[in-house]
Amino acid sequence: MAIQPFGQKQLGKILLGVSVFFVLLFAVTLIVYWVNDPDMFNPVFGS
Repeated sequence: MAIQPFGQKQLGKILLGVSVFFVLLFAVTLIVYWVNDPDMFNPVFGS
């Protein structure tokens, strides 16, 4: 039996889900680094 190809709408939902997952993962990682080292962002904000 042949495997049914993904519809374009379903593929878009999968890509959107994966993108959101990686953005959330990046945000959580950034927050964890910031909590561990609060002085890390001082050069960025100039304070």
